[in-house]
Amino acid sequence: MSKLPPLYRCFVCGLELRPSDNTVNRLAVVWLKSKGSTISRVVEEQHVYKHEFCDDKGVGASVQDSLF
Repeated sequence: MSKLPPLYRCFVCGLELRPSDNTVNRLAVVWLKSKGSTISRVVEEQHVYKHEFCDDKGVGASVQDSLF
């Protein structure tokens, strides 16, 4: 019998992870309170996960083509 592939992988590094771990973050679309980062309501869960320590800056950012 062959081993099944992992169900969840980190969006940044690609390593296997468990969404229920304390060191895992998940991506969601949320409404925030007026002047802060307090979440008012979760609109949609994206089911995308990453390790808390993985740096996701620049991942998925749009790249602008040079004019020259």
